[in-house]
Amino acid sequence: MSGNLNDRDNRDDQERSPAGSSDGAPVAANARFGNYVLTAHLGRGGMADVFRAQRTGAAGFARTVVIKRILTEYTNDQAFVQMFINEAKIAAQLNHPNIAQVHELGEHQGQFFMALEYVHGLDLLHILREIARRDGQSKALPPAVAAYIAREVCRALQHAHAYAGPDGQPYPIIHRDVSPQNIMVSWDGQVKLVDFGIAKAMFSMREETRTGAIKGKIAYMSPEQVTGDSPGPSSDVFAIGVVLYEMLIGRRLFKGENDFETITRVKTMPVPPPSRVANWVPRELDEVVLRSLERDRTLRYRQATQMARDLDAYLASARFSTETMAEWLADAFPVAQRKEIADGQLTIPSDSSAPSRSEFPSVPRTGTLAGTPEAKASGQVSPPSISVRTLLMILGLLVAVVGSVVGTVLFLKSQATPTVVQLPAPTPVAAPAPVAIPTPVAPLPTVEKTHHKSHKKPGKIEAFDDTPAKQKPSIETFDD
Repeated sequence: MSGNLNDRDNRDDQERSPAGSSDGAPVAANARFGNYVLTAHLGRGGMADVFRAQRTGAAGFARTVVIKRILTEYTNDQAFVQMFINEAKIAAQLNHPNIAQVHELGEHQGQFFMALEYVHGLDLLHILREIARRDGQSKALPPAVAAYIAREVCRALQHAHAYAGPDGQPYPIIHRDVSPQNIMVSWDGQVKLVDFGIAKAMFSMREETRTGAIKGKIAYMSPEQVTGDSPGPSSDVFAIGVVLYEMLIGRRLFKGENDFETITRVKTMPVPPPSRVANWVPRELDEVVLRSLERDRTLRYRQATQMARDLDAYLASARFSTETMAEWLADAFPVAQRKEIADGQLTIPSDSSAPSRSEFPSVPRTGTLAGTPEAKASGQVSPPSISVRTLLMILGLLVAVVGSVVGTVLFLKSQATPTVVQLPAPTPVAAPAPVAIPTPVAPLPTVEKTHHKSHKKPGKIEAFDDTPAKQKPSIETFDD
């Protein structure tokens, strides 16, 4: 873990908080925390506060570590706590040069924490944003640098996927959250993957607490993860494939305007070879990237070691090593320009120099990536994106209009003049011949025929239900 950055969980989308307890209360410099002394607050993410700390011992022994302390709102979620403990115990058994070591899982005053290996360097997200911010330079990492980082992560994943329990039975540990903020790069060129086991614990949370914790993760999930299927080793391979693609082209791959769009792109968006998007990408890497991003798991790399082996071949031809990586970091981030969080600093200064999201842009939201030969030949222009809320509003208006028209038609029909049926006139009867009467007889009084007019009530008109249609249930999405 680095002293330069905020918590890896979700630093890019969370507001920075003053150093302190999980409820925001300040913590004094050099505060005792169990067996550790907290020396600096590195930041707060979606799930934990992160501190740099010292573990001291006899004869002046001291070790710098990172304390990741779970926020109070999550410690109240018993399902999450139990899963977190179980997974942290397993993750602590992983011992590999490319995995940040878990030194301890503990509890102090009702707050759970992990003591992790301190990595003096940067996380990959910080590196990508810093490179994207610079004017007049490529927004992507050099291909060999990108391939080297991906190869080292694949080695870490293979170690976790091949983990066996004390009884010798295989117990593959799936990371589930391989993303730039969980990949650390030390100044001497080492690459370490952090936060094993935490992602699985996050998905055991209650819905109301899980939303904020997994914000920003969907763009690196595999198709099987976003559709609710159980992830496996190849799911982590897909995630590192996304990371490698973004390192090579300097832009986001699947991230959309909202979670629904991101999920749709993960499942269906065609992915062209990176060399068609960025002409500096060597074609030798195309096959590696595209195979790692196969949506059909049977066609994807089944093991991370297979992807690592293919990247090895490219790195050998490029003569790129750990020492070469350290030299590139020294050139890209000179010592005089590196920002460190000093011991005793209790607040995280606002990083006004940090690049905005637009400086590490997403690819256009169409099936063909801008800049590719296909896009140039067709003159394709990205259509404006329409949010789900806008679509629901349009649908509601259409329902209201149709309902109004139907109601008006029914009403007019009910008020129309009923059709009068003409009965045939009766056949006239011939009057009898006059009879001579000796004395005149007074005429009979005329009897008026009374015509009873029918007052039949019209039938009841079925009322048109113009109650606005219920809105469609909102699409369940993971908070980004």
